[in-house]
This record gives sequence, C-alpha cells and structure tokens, in this order.
Amino acid sequence: MAKNPNIYTDKKKLRMGLYIYKSGRSKFWYVQLWDTVSKKYVRRSTFEITSIQATKASFEFANNYHGSVHHTNAISKDRSFEIHAKRFDRYLKGSEGTDSRKYKDYHQPLFRAGDGLLVYFGKYDISKVTTGSMRDYLAHLDSNRAKPLAGGTKRKHVMVIRAILRMAFEDNEIDRVPDSPKIPNIDKPRIAFTDSQYKRFIRAGTLCAERGDVVSSVKIRQHHIHMFRFIVHSFVRPTTGELFGLRHKDIAIKSKPARLEMVIKKGKNGLRESFTMPFAVLVYKSICGNGAWAKPAPSEYLFMPRIAKRDYARTVAGRIFNHIIKEAKLDKEEERLTTYSFRHYSLQKRVRDSNSRVDKYVLAKNAGTSVDMLERFYLARMNPSPEIIEKFQTDE
Repeated sequence: MAKNPNIYTDKKKLRMGLYIYKSGRSKFWYVQLWDTVSKKYVRRSTFEITSIQATKASFEFANNYHGSVHHTNAISKDRSFEIHAKRFDRYLKGSEGTDSRKYKDYHQPLFRAGDGLLVYFGKYDISKVTTGSMRDYLAHLDSNRAKPLAGGTKRKHVMVIRAILRMAFEDNEIDRVPDSPKIPNIDKPRIAFTDSQYKRFIRAGTLCAERGDVVSSVKIRQHHIHMFRFIVHSFVRPTTGELFGLRHKDIAIKSKPARLEMVIKKGKNGLRESFTMPFAVLVYKSICGNGAWAKPAPSEYLFMPRIAKRDYARTVAGRIFNHIIKEAKLDKEEERLTTYSFRHYSLQKRVRDSNSRVDKYVLAKNAGTSVDMLERFYLARMNPSPEIIEKFQTDE
C-alpha cells in the first residue's frame, strides 16, 4: 500500500505554538505557527532542507508574521500588556489590600468581562500602547453601549492604563509613558436637597421611627434619622470608608467653638482630620445617650453598629432612605435624590448660611474635596440666599 504523502513526519516543537515538520509532499521542512488571534494554525514551507536552517527560518517567519499581521501583539508573553497588568494588580493588592477603594477602582476596569482592559489590550506589546490606542479603546467602550461612558469613568480607565505603563517604564520595559487622550469635561452638578425637601424628609423619617416601620428586617429608629442628620452637619460621604467606617474612638467632642473632631481613616482621598458644625455635637450626644444599649465601646461603629459587615450596613441605610423618601412623597421629584444629596445639601447650606463668606479652601479640605470640585459640582446649582442677592444688588 502506497505511503500517504500528507502524513507529517519528524515533527519538532521549537516553542509553544511553533513547530517544524516534514511531509511526503516535499523535500523541504514546513513551519506550523499558532495564530492566537484567529485561533488556528498557519503553515508555510521554509524552503530549507536541513532542520537547523528550517528552525532559523521558522523563528524569523514567526516574528515577521506577528509583526505584519498583528503588529501590536507581543512576540513573547513577558512583553505583553497582560503580564505587566497582572504584576501591577498584585503590587496594588499587596500595598493597598483588596478592600481599599483604590484597589477596587483599578482592579475592576482591568478584569471586567467582555470589554475590560485585559480583553482589549492583553496581547499588546507593552511598548505598543499609545495615546491613539487608548483613544481607540475608549471609542470601543462607547460603541458597546447605548449611552457613551461619562468622562470621569473614561478618565479612570486611562488612569489605570497609564499606572501600568508607569510601572513598565520604571522597569525599563518602555522608553516613555504616552500622554492621556483628551477627554471632554462635561460636568454633572450634584443633586442636593432643598431646605423644604430636607424638612419633609426629617418629618417623614421621624414618623416612620415612631411607627416602627421595618425595612430589611431592621426597625427604623430615631438612630437612623440621626444618621442622616449627621451627614448634613459633618460633610462626610455616606460611604463604607467615611460615615459607616467611623468609630467612637475616631470622635472627640470639643468646645469653643462646639464641634466634633473626626479622624476619617478611609476617606475617598485617604486619611483626613475633619471637624463638624455645632449641631453634630448634639446628634452625637444623642447617639451616645440612647438607652437601647450601654455606653458604646471605643471600637464600636457610630451608626448601625450591630451590623458587622459595613457594606451591608450601607445597603440597609440606602433602603431605609428610599423608604422614607417614598413616605415623604419625594420619590416623584423631577431629579432623583440619593443619600449623597445630604452631603451636597450640607456644602451648599454652609455657603448660603455664611452669605458666601466661608473660606472655600477650608470647607473643601474639611469635606475631603477640592475648591475646583466644590465650585464645579457642589455649588454650580446652588440657589443664592436673599442676603446674597441683596448684597449683590447693593450699590456700595
């Protein structure tokens, strides 16, 4: 029986996905290369008779193939964006911890299923990630959505890419870190309570507490209403790291003038020391004097201390908030109020109550933000007080 000329003979592995072999059809060696993009093998004749020359020709073919067909792809895995991204992720995990906001902000865009950074840039040679490719990536993200991503979200994605590239630059893997693509600033001023809405919310919340309404198996108490008041008079964010991360040992009552001094250990921008308005002292004393439990231990959380998982405490607080919003009939408002609306209201109220004389730098620093953010987002839609209008209209 005749020998089948299509049978491969003398097949040799040169590296992962790259082989040379012979067949009965030719005296020359053939190269077999796995294309990681098309997910299939590419076969060509090396036009070489000896295996040594065929090996040399095969490596040359593989390098040229990746360079011509997929010019952005890394020739070897240790040059890939994926390797550098995972190294950066491990570094951040070790330095920040998996529960930190910074780690989550960087980790999520990297490993997002479907259109995350690793899906798009994973096989790129680290040196081939440019300003233009970042711009293409942002356009790719928008093309997969009904509405384009917000500018702030796009900037986060670019921030992650450039952080990985900076580490590669420090390791001498690339010559420079490319510039960020320009992303238009489209500010979305924050939604805040008005004075009347805030009063309606507190009245409705007090009634819910008196009735003992139950939300997520938690009975609404005055303690929860104090929690929302506290945001307004302390400027803290209603987050796990700020409001729900505060413990009694982080609070000190001071006088002349009356205030609470707080150490916020896991704020949005890291640790900060902050002080409150006078009414927050009364709120805090009311919490500590609540007969529902003994004098709080220093390590006990200020709000909803019986819920050990602080992310869940925040979730329950949000559900209680939504329940009170409905009871106050504020759910039909044109603009949706959230727990963050208390913070926005507190910053606007402080400026209004001072007739715009408050030091914005001190206010921004105390609230863990910047003057630029304060003016662009928190105060952009602030209704001026009659006193401010009168001062503006006065000819002096």
